[in-house]
This record gives sequence, structure tokens and C-alpha cells, in this order.
Amino acid sequence: MEEHYTLPVGRFDLNEELARARSFYRNHDIPADSMAKIDQQIEELADSGILAHVPDVGDRAPGFTLPDANGTTVGLEQLLRSGPAVVSFYRGRWCPYCNIALRSLQQILPELTALGASLVAISPQTPDHTLTTAEKNALNFHVLSDFEATVAQAYAVAFRIPGYLQQIYETYGFPLPEFNGEGQQTLPIPATFVIDQDQTIRFRFISPDFTLRADPARPVSVVTEISTAAAARSKSASSPA
Repeated sequence: MEEHYTLPVGRFDLNEELARARSFYRNHDIPADSMAKIDQQIEELADSGILAHVPDVGDRAPGFTLPDANGTTVGLEQLLRSGPAVVSFYRGRWCPYCNIALRSLQQILPELTALGASLVAISPQTPDHTLTTAEKNALNFHVLSDFEATVAQAYAVAFRIPGYLQQIYETYGFPLPEFNGEGQQTLPIPATFVIDQDQTIRFRFISPDFTLRADPARPVSVVTEISTAAAARSKSASSPA
């Protein structure tokens, strides 16, 4: 068993890397009593009914306007002018599973760009920590700061961390108010959406288990389908009657 977990560099398989991280933290790094409380919170979240309120495929995606790591304002309406948008909610730079997922999204960025799609990642972190996230993971897409988790709330993925888990995060050196702002104990359930240009959700992945993330091949596949359908409509419209 490795003594320290290191984030992947270069090309990697997301699910294999998530499994490696789970094995390290569950079996080596995090004590059993703390792990039991983390599992408890995942189960409580799954039983809360929160997922029933998350916009699903076919629903209209809530709009948003947020600052990126460099202070530039980015809006969903703006992103959709050029094509579909892939929107991914993550917890923060302190979460190794989030860093793995963000790096896997970076891998598919060229494919999405070639298809005319945009990619953004959203967390409740302050802009400074958002910038650190982008630099740490060498991200070339918009990483947005959702202060007070207002956009996460609009997508119904926001939840308040219970007190017993706040204590665990503080013990490990990750007090959420340090990353999200004073008094902020809210996180998003990690989720990924593909949003069409008419603001309709075409793909959704969400799981109360933060160690699970959307396979990056799925957003690429959905965006490809959207682009193919749009091209077919354009060709049909331009064809003589």
C-alpha cells in the first residue's frame, strides 16, 4: 500500500483512479471511526430525498452568472451562444476526488471544444481558492466561484454539512469556512450536466457518494449527439424543397 496518495499526471482512466483513491483513503489514511461517519453522511444524504429535486434530463437548466478564477464574469446564456455547455459541480480543491474529476474533464476539453461546446466547473470556494484549484490541476476551462452556493441551490445540489462531519474536516485541516468564506458550511453534491443551447438538460449525473463521478466519455457522447442532430437540422433546412 502506498504511503501517500498522489494525483494522476497525464492520461488516466477516471474510474480506475477514483478506485485507487478510495482504496488508499478508506484502507490506509482515514481511521475506521471517521470513515464510518463519512459513510453515515453519504447514507443520510441518499435518504434525504434531495435528488428528487435536482433538475433532470428534459428540464430547463437554471441560468447563472459567476466569476471565474481570474475575476471574469461567465454566464450560462453566454456559454450557450456557441454550443452546448458541460457544467460540473465539485466540492473544493481540498477534495482529492474532485481534483481527479477536474483533471479528467481537462482530458476531454479538446474534444468538447472541437464540437463547439463549453466546459465549466463550479464550487462554493472563494475566488482565491478557485484560482488555486485551476493552477494546481492545470485547467484550461472556466472554474467558477459560487459564493454562498447560490447556483448549487438553484440546481438543488446544495446541502449543509452536519456538525459531526465539520469536525472531521477540521481535524484533517479542511475547515470549510476557510475555503468557502466565513460561516459557510454548505457543499454541492458533485454533479455533471450537459445543457443544450435552448437551455434543456440533455444529460445528468449525480451521486450522494462523492467518490463517484460521471465518466467523461458520457458528456462527450451526448455533446456529439447534440452536434450531429443540429447539423442534420441545418442540412435539412438548407436543402431545396
